[in-house]
Amino acid sequence: MSGVESNITVNSTTTIFSWKWTGINLLLVLIYGFITVLLVAIFAKRTIHRVSLKFSHRVEPEGAGAEKSLKHEIHNLMEVAVNFSYEPTLLQPGDERLHAEFKQKVKYSYITRMKTVDGFRNIDQVLGDLNDDLRRPKGKNIRQHLFDAKSHSSGCLRSIRTNQLQTLADFYVQARYGAESYHPEDHQKFLDTEAEIIA
Repeated sequence: MSGVESNITVNSTTTIFSWKWTGINLLLVLIYGFITVLLVAIFAKRTIHRVSLKFSHRVEPEGAGAEKSLKHEIHNLMEVAVNFSYEPTLLQPGDERLHAEFKQKVKYSYITRMKTVDGFRNIDQVLGDLNDDLRRPKGKNIRQHLFDAKSHSSGCLRSIRTNQLQTLADFYVQARYGAESYHPEDHQKFLDTEAEIIA
């Protein structure tokens, strides 16, 4: 009898332990399953959101929902912002380098370049004094601006040959962006061409 009782006790203990481990396993499976479903749901939601943004993205007009006067003001400010650019004076009037003579022309060619870039302001000034419409917006292409000024209704540059404007623009572009050397002789040619146009 005692052997049977001990056998029943062992069997019941084994059954209890197996039930405990089965419950823990079930709990772990549920937790991992929940985490997996949650991650899949998050990934699916983000993917759907990206796709919907990609296909439904539209540009709102300037000043959408604003009054007409405010919309007009916003539009004008946006036009100014598009053409906004800063073009500082490279050599100030009191700068001693303006009148200095450098023996090593190649070493100091950057000063000659700065003189040419600053020198174009004379044409800007003359054109602006003749007609406000001919003032060059900062950042506008020099060549395009000169050709626009030539075809302007004021006719101030109509007598100037196109190749002169082209030459002036070439000197400016070479001085500002060119990789090759820029010598004082090039700057003098720029000044001569500029004087012909202004005269």
